[in-house]
Amino acid sequence: MVAKSQAISLMRSMLRESKKFDNYNFRAHAIRRVVGGFRESSKLEGKAAEDKFKWGEGQLNLLKRQRVISQMFPEEESIMQV
Repeated sequence: MVAKSQAISLMRSMLRESKKFDNYNFRAHAIRRVVGGFRESSKLEGKAAEDKFKWGEGQLNLLKRQRVISQMFPEEESIMQV
């Protein structure tokens, strides 16, 4: 069973990682997806909650990899970042 504190910790980690994107569009999209995904999954219990938690851990790793890749190929600042 997934404890509420584990889920909150995962959400905070995902939000922290999402906020590290340099590109405004990627950053805003990642934050929206994290918040929306956790809202949608808040009512799950039992096996479904465990499966979703494991999927979320995989998504956290994906966010970390994507952030590293985006830092390898910097873009010009957009008007939203100025």
